[in-house]
Amino acid sequence: MEMVGDRLGVTSLFVVIGLLGVIVGALPPHIIGSSDEPSALTAGADAAHEGFEGARRVAVLAPVLSPYATINHGLDHVTAISEFVRRTERKSLFGRLFPQLTTLPLAGLMGSDPDPELVLHANPDAVIAWQSQSDPLRKTGYQGLVEIDWASPDRLKTMWDILGRVSGREARATGLWQDAEARRRKLETLLPPGESIKVLPMAAYDDGRLWVGKKDYFLNASLQQIGGINPAREIPYHGPADPEEILLYDPDFIIFTGYDADDNLSGIYGNPVWHALRAVRDKRVYLMPRTSAFNKAVDRTLALVWLAEILHPSLPHMSRTAYREIYAQAYRRDLTDSEIDAALYVKANSGSVGYERFRAAP
Repeated sequence: MEMVGDRLGVTSLFVVIGLLGVIVGALPPHIIGSSDEPSALTAGADAAHEGFEGARRVAVLAPVLSPYATINHGLDHVTAISEFVRRTERKSLFGRLFPQLTTLPLAGLMGSDPDPELVLHANPDAVIAWQSQSDPLRKTGYQGLVEIDWASPDRLKTMWDILGRVSGREARATGLWQDAEARRRKLETLLPPGESIKVLPMAAYDDGRLWVGKKDYFLNASLQQIGGINPAREIPYHGPADPEEILLYDPDFIIFTGYDADDNLSGIYGNPVWHALRAVRDKRVYLMPRTSAFNKAVDRTLALVWLAEILHPSLPHMSRTAYREIYAQAYRRDLTDSEIDAALYVKANSGSVGYERFRAAP
């Protein structure tokens, strides 16, 4: 496979595509799906997945590395990732626990776009990708595509189930999902009654750009489950915003989710423009732990617990215990206090009201 990849590198584009088609045609068939970017794995008919379970070499182009690792008990079978996956995961707690993220071969050198030569050089049994990522591979005749469709009604569950099949751990995937649902139901029984609390997911960057999570933002459903509501939830196309728009929302809480920004809140607390906001005056702005929208059993569950504690200070403190239990279950890792402090941004959030409860017990 390596010798073929070397020869392909010196041929013309059309010869590359033709040769790759011949090469992958000789490979055993694997998972084929159909989908639309960002969607939950639409894999077509179930019959299309027969014989594809338990891939031993997987290239992950879509940002679903952490849920795959959760189901698979780690990264042992990951043979390549996209540059985008490496960049978004390496600063998270997940990335710190799996330093091989920085050395896994890349399936493309820019963002999430795959390079067919690099993908096939990694010799994967299956490639997990959005449809827009998989077009270049499909043109070569590659038959190991697992395409994620984020447009289906039950998209997250569909994606989770198929990752279970790709990893050959369907029972574990089902158990992790059921545990996450049980934690959610238990948490909901603890919530105090009351009116919905306005919570705005946003980010402010050093270059002056502002961002707001609006319609279809993944946190909207989580907020609703714990008595919150995003005042921008009906505005299409979450993304860039201006100060006037944010001032009109006047939220009770602001949840900072800007992972490309500096991990601190000085920009919003120190800017007089934002002092008109109730959340800023009351010191109810919080930097949210890094969260994968796709990792139901770990990130989304931990985010739900954390958000509930932020919005409802009367709840017992649960986040640190949840981190220990869930990371042990998902990755067989015993977290230290300093690792949990870093994940919860204990230092960055120290100036926000009530955050002392998230510190480790003396």
